[in-house]
Amino acid sequence: MKDEQRTMNITNRVHRSTNATATITRYNPKKTAIQINQIQPSTRIIWLMSCIFVCFAVAGILIIRYPTFIRYNTHSEGDIVVKLDDAITLPLRPQQEKIFGIDHYYMFPPMNTTTTISTILKPKGILIYLHSCEQSGLDFFTLPEHRVIAHDAIYKKGLVVFAPTSYNRQSGCFTNEDLNDSSNNNKNGYHLQGVVKEFIKNHKQLLRKLPRVGMGDSSGGSFLFFVHEAIKLQSMAIYNSPQGYMNMNINMNDTEIVSMIPTVFLSMSSDISISTRMNINRIKLQEMNVQTKLFEVTPRTFTDRLCTSRFPELPYEFCQNIFDIIERDCNWANSLIDIDGYIIDGSVIKKSVLWQHCFKKIEESSEYNKWMMMTKTKTQESQSFSWLRVILEKEIQACYGYHSMTAQFRDEILTFLMLNAKIDGMDTDIDTVSEGSGTSNTNSVTKDEQEVAKPTNR
Repeated sequence: MKDEQRTMNITNRVHRSTNATATITRYNPKKTAIQINQIQPSTRIIWLMSCIFVCFAVAGILIIRYPTFIRYNTHSEGDIVVKLDDAITLPLRPQQEKIFGIDHYYMFPPMNTTTTISTILKPKGILIYLHSCEQSGLDFFTLPEHRVIAHDAIYKKGLVVFAPTSYNRQSGCFTNEDLNDSSNNNKNGYHLQGVVKEFIKNHKQLLRKLPRVGMGDSSGGSFLFFVHEAIKLQSMAIYNSPQGYMNMNINMNDTEIVSMIPTVFLSMSSDISISTRMNINRIKLQEMNVQTKLFEVTPRTFTDRLCTSRFPELPYEFCQNIFDIIERDCNWANSLIDIDGYIIDGSVIKKSVLWQHCFKKIEESSEYNKWMMMTKTKTQESQSFSWLRVILEKEIQACYGYHSMTAQFRDEILTFLMLNAKIDGMDTDIDTVSEGSGTSNTNSVTKDEQEVAKPTNR
């Protein structure tokens, strides 16, 4: 009896154990779905956090290894991201015209050779450029950054470019001698208003009644504020000049208030004081509902690629040689150019012992002498430094973003000028670059003359 009872108890335990096992292992779809949903969110979070970590890691590597990785390709101007291009332009050969005993320079849009008779295309307007101190009108067509603007104005925008030379040839600046007033004690009756009037008169069949826009750099930009009414400008562009309408003199009775025309400003970020004052000028014009805009140029790299694009006179090998000399003989511990190609200090190139030593090394190189022999380049007798040194100084300052002419934003600035002067702004996109010509009292700057007239030391 006891044995039977023991057998029944064992059997019951086995059945309970089997039932328990079946209960644990029995498939329950609802329970499984709940378990999966409980696991999935945590997996997604981990995956997302991993992706974020990888992105930050890559960004950190770029910032540490390439601190100028993004800046090298683009920079921001307000809400506009601008591509930094290396425009390539051919050397220009302007026409030369003597007015009041001083040489002035200009170029017309190319000749129309599609007909049997070669005629000049009807220009859309006139761009009058005023140079900075220690320069002349010729520099707008010869200095590397200047001539990119001149090229596009002529061949893409269809404008006549006229670059008058200031009366004072010692300083090279536009001064009160260029003003048409009672304090004008200069000879030959020279003043800028008279020069522009005479130029228009000499080419009246093409230029009469054409709208006029102005552009000035540094002191030339300041002078535009005093003469823009006299020379009948409808809009103007001011480069690197703090002069503003509010700083101009008006008479005691406030009867001669200078009218305000649409003005676009360009400043350079490394020239902080002028940049600040130009922005103040822009804000004042905005408050008066005058069309205005400000572009600020940030530093860019100085490389052999830029050398070949801005200095087409130089062979590619020579550009490479220039940077080899800089790296080998001048740039100790990255004292002149950092590892990314940015200028360390480009504000005092002429006074920099290191840079001037470097230029001397370049001029003493066999490659430089070989290039001189090939081109037979001549310099002025009074010129202290070579043409190459002058253009290198100018380009280094432009790359550093300090008080120099720059071709950046040229299309935006030319478009602003033309729109506000009601000039058709459609690009002509002329592929074949031919030399412009003029009428009466003109003579073209020949090759030898242009070589002699290289820019003087600034």
